[in-house]
Amino acid sequence: MKTYVVYLSGNEFSVSMTAETIESLNKFNIDYELFDGVVGNAGIDVLKSFDVRPSGVVNKSQWTPGTIGCLASHYLLWDKCAKQEEPFLVLEQDGVLIRDPREILPLVTHVCHLDAYLPFESGNDEHFKTYNDNLNKYEPGVKKHPTSNFYIQNNITGSSFRGTYGYIITPQGARDVINFISKHGAFPSDKCLCENAAPIQRANSSYVRLNKFFSTLKIQKDYSLR
Repeated sequence: MKTYVVYLSGNEFSVSMTAETIESLNKFNIDYELFDGVVGNAGIDVLKSFDVRPSGVVNKSQWTPGTIGCLASHYLLWDKCAKQEEPFLVLEQDGVLIRDPREILPLVTHVCHLDAYLPFESGNDEHFKTYNDNLNKYEPGVKKHPTSNFYIQNNITGSSFRGTYGYIITPQGARDVINFISKHGAFPSDKCLCENAAPIQRANSSYVRLNKFFSTLKIQKDYSLR
């Protein structure tokens, strides 16, 4: 397994967040490589170099500079993964490892989200407390990714990931996602990881959590690199 941490070297906040991600990897003795992400609209040229165009069903307003840069960064890693034979563990700057994901690595067939209890999923005022409490629960294994209510579903993607701050993707999974984008156009990075692209999974326990700094939706929005 190869591990990549996506961050922006020229962004002080990103560098600060990444230090915590690195610390969590070191606790589990996981070797990693820093992946300097694509900044904003520079991602347009990166994606064009792969002949990637946006899907016509994505509203233009969703393509913020950060969303474009995020997609381009992950696409570069998917392309890299597809051309070799090892699975990738991909962490963004706001993902913190809390368990060793290598224990479920043999169970990942294509792509697996590593947070079993997504923040803000409960939809109530105590969502982050609920999230933190759930992180202590442990159940081994992985399962089919549950239906996501975060995005409005469409017939092209079906259900998809919410967030790309921590996942494992296999070479076959990467090839499947790239083929899906080639046929249907690009979506934001987490929506590209969808059930109609590849058999998506989610860990039964959280191996990666969202950094504790992002305790509210407002903070998440204010500090998101999207």
